[in-house]
Amino acid sequence: REVAVAMRSGKYRALKYVTLMVGANDVCSGETAEGTPSGVMRDSIKAALAMLAAVPQQEPVRVLVSGIPNVPTVAGFRNQGILLGLTCGKLWARVGVCDGMLGWRNEAELLHRVDVVRGRNNVIKQAVADAALENPNLKLHYTERIFNQTYVTTDMAVDCFHPNENSQRRIAEELWEEQVWFPPAEQA
Repeated sequence: REVAVAMRSGKYRALKYVTLMVGANDVCSGETAEGTPSGVMRDSIKAALAMLAAVPQQEPVRVLVSGIPNVPTVAGFRNQGILLGLTCGKLWARVGVCDGMLGWRNEAELLHRVDVVRGRNNVIKQAVADAALENPNLKLHYTERIFNQTYVTTDMAVDCFHPNENSQRRIAEELWEEQVWFPPAEQA
């Protein structure tokens, strides 16, 4: 919405490239055992892409949509100490960070949660495919590159969950390499 409003302001000539990272908040949502309902996710993604498609301009808007990171595997940091006996897991419990995905107790529960994220990534992928048909002035590309990325504790911010500044930079670089419209060596 903010991008569409900014483009209508007249300050910008063209919207050439957009990266959307979607879904992590949805799998962490407590709406259902698996997060935000799939239909709500799909409709929200399609609505966001339709807003971008409504931006008037000469050329198509290129949109890279990144799937959800492999959130359940972050729970591997749960016993990592932060400060004065506080661990990542204790911090998550105190502030309510994504318990539905991080609260697994055994390998079977971990694998189930990873499958939930894969399923949600399939919802995103299908929403992107549908939006491509509905909005011919968008050039859409979906990637699961960030889902397949491995994280270590030094990648995490102080909450042990979100990427820190260096990790965000690495994610941005990897997603830039994943887009299909500009030479990867070209600066964003």
